[in-house]
Amino acid sequence: MNETSIPIQTSAARGTGPSDDAHLSAYNAAFSDLGLRFRWDRATLDMLAEFTGELERIKAYISRYHSHLHRAYDADFLAQLILSRKSQCLGDFAAESE
Repeated sequence: MNETSIPIQTSAARGTGPSDDAHLSAYNAAFSDLGLRFRWDRATLDMLAEFTGELERIKAYISRYHSHLHRAYDADFLAQLILSRKSQCLGDFAAESE
C-alpha cells in the first residue's frame, strides 16, 4: 500500500486541500474505529510536522507515545492501517459535505 498524497495542513505548511480540522477529525475517527486510545489535536500535528509524510508521522507518534504497540504490531503495518482508515474517513467527510 502506498502512502496517500493528501497533504496535512499544519502551521508550518499551508496550502490547498482539507483543513487541519478535517485531518484531525479523520485521524481521531480512524483511531476510534481501530480501537486505539489516541487523540490528536493541533499541537500534535505541529509537533509531528518535522517528519516528512503521514506514514513517518504516524510511526514517530507511536514510537514516542505508544511504543508498547510495537510488541504486538509491525510499525509499518500499523501505520498503513491507520493511514488507510484515516483516508477513508477523510473521503467520507468530504462526501457528506457535498
